[in-house]
Amino acid sequence: MSLSSRPTLGRGTGDLVGGDDLGALEKYLTASSSAGSPIAPLPADRITVVW
Repeated sequence: MSLSSRPTLGRGTGDLVGGDDLGALEKYLTASSSAGSPIAPLPADRITVVW
């Protein structure tokens, strides 16, 4: 499929616009967390440091 046959990339049409990322994060945190029951952090052992 060529770029010209793809609506958004070829002609600049059919763009999708939604809310901003910060607004989505705020909405998620408001629905999933509170002062009395905050979201727990993920375990730190999931990150591997390579030197």
